[in-house]
Amino acid sequence: MGTYRSIYSIVDHIRERGLVLYGAGAIGKIAVQIFALFQVKPAYFCDDDLQKQGSSLECDGISVPIISLDEATRRLPGAVYIATAATGKRNG
Repeated sequence: MGTYRSIYSIVDHIRERGLVLYGAGAIGKIAVQIFALFQVKPAYFCDDDLQKQGSSLECDGISVPIISLDEATRRLPGAVYIATAATGKRNG
């Protein structure tokens, strides 16, 4: 992993290698919106929730398939993986 000077250098790297987001929830949707500003669509979401796997997350007209982390690393081993999952459980 290299050191990046700007979001643009990160986006260039992602365009070369592909993007996978880990965590198909609210933070993941925000990440999709941010990367859409740079015309980048994630190849996949990874999520540990078996009920989400096999479906897609829809965000502002962008549909991203949800698969397991193991499956994503088989399909795109060289991609850039970004965690978009909240840690810990929420009450309520």
